[in-house]
Amino acid sequence: MHADLLLLLLENAAAATFAVLLVLTLRTRLRRTFGSRAVYALWLMVPIALVAVWLPAAVRDARMVLDFVSDATTAEFASAPLLVTVSDHSGAWLIVWSLGAVALALFFGMQQARFIRGLGTRTLREDGTELAQTMAGCPALVGALHPRIVLPQDFEARYTGEERALVLLHERSHLKSGDAQINAVVAALRCVFWFNPLVHWAAARFRFDQELACDARVIAQAPSARRAYAEAMLKTQLTFVGLPIGCHWQSTHPLTERIVMLKHPLPGRIRVFAGSLLVALLATGCGLAAWAMQPESHNLQVGSKGEANYDVAIRLTVDGKTSTPRIITREGIESMVSEGDGDERIGLRFRIFGRAATDQVEIRGQIITGASERVVGSPSLVVKLGTPAIIRVGAGADGSQAFELELTVKHAGSRVAPAVVAVPTASAGTG
Repeated sequence: MHADLLLLLLENAAAATFAVLLVLTLRTRLRRTFGSRAVYALWLMVPIALVAVWLPAAVRDARMVLDFVSDATTAEFASAPLLVTVSDHSGAWLIVWSLGAVALALFFGMQQARFIRGLGTRTLREDGTELAQTMAGCPALVGALHPRIVLPQDFEARYTGEERALVLLHERSHLKSGDAQINAVVAALRCVFWFNPLVHWAAARFRFDQELACDARVIAQAPSARRAYAEAMLKTQLTFVGLPIGCHWQSTHPLTERIVMLKHPLPGRIRVFAGSLLVALLATGCGLAAWAMQPESHNLQVGSKGEANYDVAIRLTVDGKTSTPRIITREGIESMVSEGDGDERIGLRFRIFGRAATDQVEIRGQIITGASERVVGSPSLVVKLGTPAIIRVGAGADGSQAFELELTVKHAGSRVAPAVVAVPTASAGTG
């Protein structure tokens, strides 16, 4: 299970990186042509790419169920060199990842708690907003489950009547658009991908695009209030107060650029429609690309007339290209996975035997090479059900291909829960 979880994490990290780089490349040009709201919607490519990774991979070969003709079944593919064995450290890497994710989550939690404590006692106003005891960090939309608009203590004195209406319009626009909840999701993704600096850098760009989109919504509702809206921004304190879950004006957003954007005309209906269509096409294309990046699945099932005992999931990698055949077999029946033809052929011939009253099985194998299937090693190992046995080979100096074979045995009809172990080194000789 450790190896599969680590692989899934890395696949998601690759998909997120791909989507983020695409957004960062397009956002400036898209904003000039279609406006800030189109750029904010463009960030949907990131969650779409992540969801695409969870979808089933493409299957190249049709599933087949064959009867055993004899006591041997074979699945063949194409070439490999001399076999060596290594242990897998995926469990240790998952522990490191977990510690990093928890540490960042605790940091965000402390940052959120510090911000809320800094607001002091909040007084509920007639319009449903709250008045804080402080001026720093406000106005703000605080929380995710039940976000509240919190105003600074001097709200009435600091802003004019028109400015107060615009500030409330801004915060209510955040509230209506679900921006506080979206920021909570962003914080969660930063915890998951804490090891990727691009994700943290992109999060700041995302928050900036979120504010520009909110500004655009406000101006669309009050087109004649651009000057008053800019003055309200200038009156807002710009000291940095961390608020991971929520929305507030005084953050790392470049205020100058926000004010400059207020001078730009909003896109018309045709450009808004064209921008929405383009974003939808880009998001769909990004999702398809992330899905296509997954290794293809090769489903080969070999069954017998009688009930099968074991389902053997196989991950076969040759020079970085992975396939995933599967063999369903009975206890003691010989099965084989091989690569290549003629003298280049190499593979593993194996039988599986259960151990009574345990969740362990014994795999007795023979490593064969060449057209004559010469036995060069006879590994025999005991593993827990769902525990992969891995055989790896590095690329040889003679140009031979890098090869990796992983066998994961489970009872037929049960769910694989693998955890990596090392296979004993194969010794030369006849088994």
